[in-house]
Amino acid sequence: MRALLLSQVYADPASRGKLKALAGRGVAVAVAVPDRWTPPGLQTQQQTGWGDDAGVRTVPVAVRGPDWSASALRRLLADFNPDLLQIEEEPWT
Repeated sequence: MRALLLSQVYADPASRGKLKALAGRGVAVAVAVPDRWTPPGLQTQQQTGWGDDAGVRTVPVAVRGPDWSASALRRLLADFNPDLLQIEEEPWT
């Protein structure tokens, strides 16, 4: 099974425990995260990098305001070809 998740929460590597557990059970996991984010309690933006952390493929996507780059998401969907797409965002975003 191939699972693609889209969420700003997973920009922080410390929040990826659930994803690592899925990868450990044989699920191919990719997560789309904002290319830049501001950690709670800080005022400085951090840049998110590409990577593979314990079987979790991290893919930074340009986000401007509430809008994620549609072309980058289409490309990721075509390249990764997930069986499952889960979006974890607040309903107002």
